[in-house]
Amino acid sequence: MHRKHVLLLSPTFPPDVGGVETHMDDLLQAFQKHAEFRVTVSTHKPIVTKGVKSYQKREEIGNVTIFRHWWFGGLFHILEHYPFLQFLYLVPYLFVRTLFLCWLKVGKPDVIYAHGLSSALIGKWLKKIFGSRLVVATHAVYEMNPSSRVAGFTRWILKSADKVLCLSDASVRELKKIGLEEDKLGRFRYWIQFHRFPLIEKQEAKKVKGGEGKFVVLFVGRMLKKKGIELLHEVARECVSDPLMEFWFVGVGPDEDCIKQSSLPNVKFWGKVDNKELYWFYAAADVFCIPSLYEEGFGRVILEALACGTPVIGSNRGGILEVVTSEVGVVVEPTEENLLQAIKLLRNDTSLYKRMQENTRAYVEKFYSEKNFEEIVLHFEERSQ
Repeated sequence: MHRKHVLLLSPTFPPDVGGVETHMDDLLQAFQKHAEFRVTVSTHKPIVTKGVKSYQKREEIGNVTIFRHWWFGGLFHILEHYPFLQFLYLVPYLFVRTLFLCWLKVGKPDVIYAHGLSSALIGKWLKKIFGSRLVVATHAVYEMNPSSRVAGFTRWILKSADKVLCLSDASVRELKKIGLEEDKLGRFRYWIQFHRFPLIEKQEAKKVKGGEGKFVVLFVGRMLKKKGIELLHEVARECVSDPLMEFWFVGVGPDEDCIKQSSLPNVKFWGKVDNKELYWFYAAADVFCIPSLYEEGFGRVILEALACGTPVIGSNRGGILEVVTSEVGVVVEPTEENLLQAIKLLRNDTSLYKRMQENTRAYVEKFYSEKNFEEIVLHFEERSQ
């Protein structure tokens, strides 16, 4: 039996930490259950997360083989504001390594599954060389001016794809505005490995993490100003006189010092937490807050929090609007006053809070289970166009 050879391209990959990287892990877990695929992953060594020193250059897990190519670390976040320079940093080397990987070791791919624009550009060139089908997944809303050079460059890259999968309707609208045909665009959804995010009684989790008797507001994510961490810190400042409220920040990133060095007694900076331990924090929190100041592509941490029984307060940006419904949380314009009011609402209105909390797990199980993987692989066939 011929096994379809899938080349999965991503500039970042576990043990790098982040929402996209966690999705990569979910993808590999799903691929391993489908013997009809042979999967080759081509990626850089960890280049995003500070302090990751140990990684395997080649790793074989069932029908999946991962190749992590050595590359200079420490530049990813520096170049984030300079898209052209970041492309030069991410694309040429990974393209050359992947090209020779296919020529000399793993063979021609039937399908190239590229994640993000830099991987899509590599996929565009590899498609011309190997004649493979190219499926691109975008994980962000790029906030492009449709008449800008960036939009034109993005359109040029993505027009070569057989299918472009978007995480949100906001992303679909953006790509249509820059000139991509509607029939080229599709949707995909993240999902949760539910065994990694079990439901635990909140008081038990609070005993483990030290939040007993406290109303805990939790943030999990990369420590970036655009994620709203400074804004949430100011909300914590407004609540400093309340001895029963705490704000927990989990994650690392270039802007972590604004939280790490906080003098507020109601702020706890936990730094990097192993993904396997995150559920304790989600379960111990009373509210999860994602106060992004930009058009967030999705925010898979929302799913993780909901799976652990914790309602969400999110900003009305990008894909967050499509995930956080009134069943399970509150969406607001991200201002200090709005976030504070939303937190107080869920703290004081116990009937509303209880109703949301009862909906959380079932909501994620209904819309964000591993069955979403099946919707992705449908696009690996020609008939999905």
